[in-house]
Amino acid sequence: AAEQAGAIRIRRDGAVRVSGGLLETKDDLEFGNGTVPGGSLAITGGVVRALRISDIGATAAITLAGSGLFQVTTAQESVAAMQARITAGLITSPGMLSVSVVNIGGVDFTQVAVAASGLPGDANGDGKVDLLDLDILGANFSATGATLSRGDFNSDTTVNLLDLDILGANFGAMATTALAVPEPAGLVLLASMAAAIATPRRT
Repeated sequence: AAEQAGAIRIRRDGAVRVSGGLLETKDDLEFGNGTVPGGSLAITGGVVRALRISDIGATAAITLAGSGLFQVTTAQESVAAMQARITAGLITSPGMLSVSVVNIGGVDFTQVAVAASGLPGDANGDGKVDLLDLDILGANFSATGATLSRGDFNSDTTVNLLDLDILGANFGAMATTALAVPEPAGLVLLASMAAAIATPRRT
């Protein structure tokens, strides 16, 4: 994780890739060099979080893939404004994108993520149900909220054992094939994960 007190600037010919962890600025995420727009940001995993976007122009590009998340304070970048950036082609993805509001530490952020594939248990929208989806479910286990999407497979606004059941039932499935029955080894792994999640941690 990295936190930047000042603005983060991606210059007009710069290219930044984030594949994991957290890259956060309490100030602007700036694209371009002075009055010349440009620069690119690829988020394939982890989170990029900023107060606002500034200096983004027609040649600037933000690309999301996999489990990557892009978050900007809702006060500075509304859902409608973020959707307009997507429509204009300034934020793109190999798949569909979803925009929602998430609350982090009492602050609302407009979040852009790769939309779910529609395959039950596919938390990161990559078209298959695998250990990456189990990791996401585990990270969000017991989370609640109307805007929660990752790991909440039955849309009851809570990530719980019912969602683990859905993931387990579809483990190994791919979006282009019929839902698969989990292999025995996969069932053992899911059972172990369920036990680990359900056991309270001692401090």
